[in-house]
Amino acid sequence: MHGSTRTGIEVQRSHITVRAATRRTTKSHLAGRLPLWFSDSDQPPKWFHRIPSVGCNRISWDDPPPRRSATATGLRRVHATKCTVHTFP
Repeated sequence: MHGSTRTGIEVQRSHITVRAATRRTTKSHLAGRLPLWFSDSDQPPKWFHRIPSVGCNRISWDDPPPRRSATATGLRRVHATKCTVHTFP
């Protein structure tokens, strides 16, 4: 993909180990790409959330989401924080 940030998107439909996914994520990052993995599995794979990941929700056509909305799984916001005794409860 092209944009302000070069992004490498990987759609993973078959089994892959955490180690292999981490290795490929690091390789993509070192190549100057923002790595992002997608899984549509009902059960999140073991690598999910260990590397940048998004998934999808199974939504019935009988009860669609509101117009102009979107749903996704795996979205997180991570903030770098100095690790001290007072930083975390």
